[in-house]
Amino acid sequence: MKITLHLSFSSSDLPDLFRALMATGITGGGPPASLFVDSDSRPLELGWLEAWSVRAKSSLRADWESGAWIALFRDRVVQVFVPDYDLDAPHFLEWLERLPFSVGAAAKMHPEWTDGSLGEKYLAPGFGDMHLKLGWGCFFKGDGHKRLCSRRWLDFGPWRNIRGNNDTSLILFHDLYADAAQAIAQARPGHERMGISATGGFIQTDYKFAYDLRGKYDPDNRTVRVVVHGREVSQREMLDACARRLYQSLGPKEPLDNVVYVFVEEAPAAAHLPELWLRELGCHVFRDGVEIDLAADYHPSPVKPDWVQSLKE
Repeated sequence: MKITLHLSFSSSDLPDLFRALMATGITGGGPPASLFVDSDSRPLELGWLEAWSVRAKSSLRADWESGAWIALFRDRVVQVFVPDYDLDAPHFLEWLERLPFSVGAAAKMHPEWTDGSLGEKYLAPGFGDMHLKLGWGCFFKGDGHKRLCSRRWLDFGPWRNIRGNNDTSLILFHDLYADAAQAIAQARPGHERMGISATGGFIQTDYKFAYDLRGKYDPDNRTVRVVVHGREVSQREMLDACARRLYQSLGPKEPLDNVVYVFVEEAPAAAHLPELWLRELGCHVFRDGVEIDLAADYHPSPVKPDWVQSLKE
C-alpha cells in the first residue's frame, strides 16, 4: 500500500539517528541533493552532518531528488518524509528494529482527517517535543518504553501492539487499509489513551503536575503511601504519580520506586484497581484490620476493539 510517510523520532543521539536513517536507504539512496541549515541553503561538503548538527541553531534538513527529506530539530527530534512509501507492517517493523531511537510517531495517512471533508478538522494529541501528531501509529524502543506509565499500557490499549526484536514495539491505531472515516473512528480512542491527555499513558517532557502528592514516604520500601477515603483518584492524578516515579520528583534523598494508594473501604478500592494496576501503582485496602494488596491476585485479560480482533483472525 503506497502512502506519504511522515515520521518523527526521539533519540539520545540525534545525529547518529539521522545517519542511521540515511543508511537504511529510505530516501531512495545516494547523497542528498540539497542541504538547509536554519532554513538557509548550505553546500554539501564532506562532513556536513557532523559540522552542521552542532552549529545549527534550530534545524538541519537534507533533501533528496526523490522528494524525500530528513530533518534534525536540535535537542528535539529527527523527522523523515517519504512521498511514495510502500507500507507493510511487518517490513516496517523490521526497519524500525535497525534504528537507534527511543520514541517515534507516524503522522496521519488520510488528509481528510484535517481538511474538513469528514465534517470536522481532527487534531490528534501527540507526544510533544516537536513529534508529529499521532496518526496511524507510534513506536517505542528500549528505554523509550519508560515514557509510558507502564509497559502494561501497550497490551491493554484500544490498538494493535506488535512486538519486534531489539525491544521494539509498533502500535497501530487503525487498520491500515481502512478508509478515512473508518480509520479516524478506530484511531480516536487509541490517540486519546496514548497521547498527552488526562487519561493518556505517555509522560511528557517538562511534565506539569496537577496534584500534590499527599502521602507519607516509606524509606524502607521507597514508596509514598496515600490514604484514600471519601474521594476518587482521577486518572490524571495517577498519571502524576507515574511521572513522579519516572522523574524522581522527591529528590535524591527520597528515591521513589512507587506510589501506593491505601483505601479505607473495599468497594472504592476494587473500582480503582483496574486503572491503578494498569499503571503499576499500588492498590491496597484494609480488610478486617489487615492491609491487603489487591493487585497480587488481579490478572485481567486485554479487551481489544473489533478491528484488532478481525486482523488477528
